[in-house]
Amino acid sequence: MTAGDRFPWFSPDGKWVVFSSNRGKTGVNLFRQLVDGTGEAERLTTSDNLQLPSSFSPDGSILVFNEINPKNNFDIMYLRLDGEERKPEVFLSTPFEERWPALSPDGKWVAYASNESGQFELYVRPFLRPGAKVKVSAGRGFFSKWSPDGTEIFYRVEDKIMAVSVSIQDETLRAQSARLLFELKGDAYEGPFDVAADGNRFLFYRPARDVKEQSKQPTVVVNWFEELKAKAAVRK
Repeated sequence: MTAGDRFPWFSPDGKWVVFSSNRGKTGVNLFRQLVDGTGEAERLTTSDNLQLPSSFSPDGSILVFNEINPKNNFDIMYLRLDGEERKPEVFLSTPFEERWPALSPDGKWVAYASNESGQFELYVRPFLRPGAKVKVSAGRGFFSKWSPDGTEIFYRVEDKIMAVSVSIQDETLRAQSARLLFELKGDAYEGPFDVAADGNRFLFYRPARDVKEQSKQPTVVVNWFEELKAKAAVRK
């Protein structure tokens, strides 16, 4: 990936990483690259508008993303990756901003933030099916994520991580009252977050605090368990 590549997102099978990039002569569009680095990056969309990947369907066949256009600002779009013709389609476009769409683990629901009330709040609506939206946040809400089993939605309000238990009854999503899960303390963490596959760990982004820290390069350790066993054997 180059300096102009941003917002990486892994496919469910872990083989691809989708990202936004200003490569080429169009706007910031969507590309994908094999995780092992082989082959060239594949362009997925061509548009003058800025596009940001946000979520995959469980089987990886549909990519959901935000597109910023001059008329409506943030819209929710989707792209079918399993067909010969890849043409972005509109999922939700209103005079308001709809941001950070997140598909449920079963692919039937999408959570997103909208400022239709005058502030960003969290909503859920059926994905590519008829049905009404349901407000799930208690007041403001940003950056929603589903639990791996689909029974909870997590979202952020400043340094607070909130959780909402949800259930499906007669094809209708029902949400309980939002509750505080935990607060982020110490160093400032910014932007979206992620949830581990076990649902018990959260991953956050903390920007570098100074120039010296910014210059540090990431280190990836492979086969670390074998190295640990070797070191343990030496100490015996």
